[in-house]
Amino acid sequence: MSSYNLSEYCLIWLPNLTTLCLDGIRLPESLSSISVPCLTTLIMKRAKLPENVWDLPALLSLELDEVDLPANMNDFFSALVSVRDITISFSGSCKHNWIISCPQLVHLQICTNFSCICWIHEIAVLSNKLRELSLVGIFMVRSKVHELENVSVKLWDTNEFNDATLDEKGLHYDFVIPMLSELGNARTLTLDSAMIEVN
Repeated sequence: MSSYNLSEYCLIWLPNLTTLCLDGIRLPESLSSISVPCLTTLIMKRAKLPENVWDLPALLSLELDEVDLPANMNDFFSALVSVRDITISFSGSCKHNWIISCPQLVHLQICTNFSCICWIHEIAVLSNKLRELSLVGIFMVRSKVHELENVSVKLWDTNEFNDATLDEKGLHYDFVIPMLSELGNARTLTLDSAMIEVN
């Protein structure tokens, strides 16, 4: 993944910025923190998320697409006090357990693919306002939201399932049932045909 360095001054001098899209941009690790107080929408693609926690008090929408994620993602999530929508897409491996503790979170979408060998071991969603959850891939999800309205679960978005062997499909079986047991409070549950075939 080729990327370009972004000077820290680009963010320091943008106090009124509301939307930021970084595609193939590497942020400086030298920043002790990043504060963009008016930012409401952050989109990062093909980039690396710094280890430093960001101060984004007004952020409402976050999209991370093929972003290298730091080990301290839980700290990153806990700092997002206003975010309502999170979309995370990646094709690499991720072995960290996540605690998504965003109190205003309403919509959460996480997407990986079949070729991803290492799944996220566990995702705990701690938001009483969560209403819509969309997962592509196999995750161990813990969510005790009593008013979860819509849940959509797919194994993957690509045609790789059609090319997978029965043994490869069978590897997913042990992940499917525990995941579904944690989503039993959903009012609407949508599963794709690959989920049924794995079972």
